Amino acid sequence: MTIHVMKEFTGMLTKEITPALHRLQEKFLVFEDQADSEWDRAWYPFESEFPDVNLERYTKEEAEEELVRRFVWLNVWIDAAMVRSFYRLPLKEIKGVLERLESNGTLAPYEGGYVRREDLQLLEGDPSDTVENVPKETEKHSVFILHKNDFLVKSNEHWLKDTFTHPEYDVLGYLLIDGAFRGCLLGHFRNGPFELEDVALWTETGGEEPVCLRNEAADGLKAALKEDILNAVELLYDPGISPLKRYMGEML
Repeated sequence: MTIHVMKEFTGMLTKEITPALHRLQEKFLVFEDQADSEWDRAWYPFESEFPDVNLERYTKEEAEEELVRRFVWLNVWIDAAMVRSFYRLPLKEIKGVLERLESNGTLAPYEGGYVRREDLQLLEGDPSDTVENVPKETEKHSVFILHKNDFLVKSNEHWLKDTFTHPEYDVLGYLLIDGAFRGCLLGHFRNGPFELEDVALWTETGGEEPVCLRNEAADGLKAALKEDILNAVELLYDPGISPLKRYMGEML
């Protein structure tokens, strides 16, 4: 059934039905077909879609440990806040899982967080080819625009949503520049073409809190990144349908 059909059957509002479905989903009682391309996706009884799943295969502690093992493999470096951001588990439980995985040798402390113990030798080695060794004339910036539901974004959502904000526009995506989140794409979400209003960049220079690059000292970096960022935007949004209006507040 879709939420639209549920509304007709029950007379309830979408805002009442959706939270109830999510609670049932967390208990493995219903399943939403996320692969369905229709706007109003269907929901099914969990057992009818996954009849062979054994919900007793793991204890709760074993399941949490398996989730964190997969999480650190994908993120490389993690901390408790990242795990909580992604899985929405209580912080006290997460810290307990991390302590258990450290004590059994799965995780190793590293720079305020954790990495897989087998990755330590890669992180503490002496790499022969680093960014610093690349000649300046061949050095390029790595720029990606990550959707708000991207795995890396969800892992860092606890600080991204508070750091990159705008009083007027929505954040449509986050800019991952040279491996670090440094800005966002601003605009308005629409069911039709998105409205792309501006690109905002931040830097950590000058303090612990990121500072928006809207000053003369940042002009060099803004210019160096402009082409790469505009190319990244056009990979996701057709400029003929959703043209970007501004770059760092300046009309294009």
